[in-house]
Amino acid sequence: MISAAENETLTRVGPGTPCGELMRRYWHPITGSSHLRSKKVVAIRLLGEDLVLYRDLRGQIGLVDHLCAHRRVDLSTGYPVENGLRCPYHGWTYNAQGRCIAQPGEPANSRLKDRVKLKSYPAQELGGLVFAYLGPEPAPLLPRWDYLVDDHLIRQAGFVVAPYNWLQGIENSYDATHAEWLHGHFFKYALDEQGDPADPRYQINVEPMMRHHEEFEYERVPYGLLRRVVLEGDQKDADTYNIGHAKMFPNITTINAGGTCISTYQVPIDDTHTLYLGHRAYRFPHWVSVPEQEEVPWFEIPTRDANGDWIRNDIVAQDIMVMTAQGPIMDRSQELLATTDIGVVKYRRLLKEQIELVRGDKDPINTYRDPAANQRLVLPHSRDFYDRGVSGKSSSYRRGSATGALGMQNSPINDLIEDLFEQAARGRPEFAK
Repeated sequence: MISAAENETLTRVGPGTPCGELMRRYWHPITGSSHLRSKKVVAIRLLGEDLVLYRDLRGQIGLVDHLCAHRRVDLSTGYPVENGLRCPYHGWTYNAQGRCIAQPGEPANSRLKDRVKLKSYPAQELGGLVFAYLGPEPAPLLPRWDYLVDDHLIRQAGFVVAPYNWLQGIENSYDATHAEWLHGHFFKYALDEQGDPADPRYQINVEPMMRHHEEFEYERVPYGLLRRVVLEGDQKDADTYNIGHAKMFPNITTINAGGTCISTYQVPIDDTHTLYLGHRAYRFPHWVSVPEQEEVPWFEIPTRDANGDWIRNDIVAQDIMVMTAQGPIMDRSQELLATTDIGVVKYRRLLKEQIELVRGDKDPINTYRDPAANQRLVLPHSRDFYDRGVSGKSSSYRRGSATGALGMQNSPINDLIEDLFEQAARGRPEFAK
């Protein structure tokens, strides 16, 4: 339990707030590159600020304030031109630095445009995502996590715009035991209600998830925290403990195992809304012919059915359900923490510590400024974890393990991914004899 005042400090993300100033020291993903290629101009809300992201006709991206300086028209209605974004009302045009570069209705010798500049922020593309930085200059480097930069990976990204505060989202990932209950026992209940014992999700998802978490710890590492778990029937030499899974401060969590790199971002839209972004990258052994990926799919993850009820048989929808059920901003002054909440407690301590660093005008952890140290940031990768991919325990691959019940139902490339994992399993040298 923390005080109401502390809860305010840790949850509010607007300009000038303690947590908001911390979060502005990091790059955040705001949409998919493929989304921006198809739509060209996208309204963005990030950390309580309304912005417009665009791609000009040269292919360059810009992120600027959402209102035209002239008659305050929302620039999400604008259109891209050769070197900027043009307001449809009177043609005022803004480049990626927010400078007004054209006012076609003004006299040719007018210098008015030289005095006009919108707020603008850096934006970069990496791993199929568009990232934005809203903090003070000079901006740190965009972290080059291995799943974003490695060659021969197949990637996809799903999202949910969720009505809860970002801290609820990231604390969920530091709650180790929720996996066996929400994604295990509750998942089984949801499937039992459907009455189909042949549903492959029993074997793929429910059975491994229901294993009891006998021991877990969160180790401080340079990028944040490393979660180590001993599951029922395992010892500490198992991958879940010996290798563990990375939690990259402030708002990224990963489970990299069996060739499936599951990365989840909890991006603060404002105090009461969060962009849940599930980035998936799939690694295959050298004997698999992995096609060149022209475009990383960007799609919405369904969380409710046609009747408006929660989808209960999907892991992402289950998470969104419980985080939403905590309210727009959870009142942590009324919670009752238990021994299993050690991950949540450690994360809050780290968050408070980093807020104080920024207050002291210092860089928080996990910011990178040396290009040589940011070429490829390697994260832990397990061979086995919930059999998400080619397991080290058998030569078989259960179709659906890599994409099923992970919020990926709407992806147009699921069949391709499953085919590649089957190819990987069939071609393993120790089983190909």
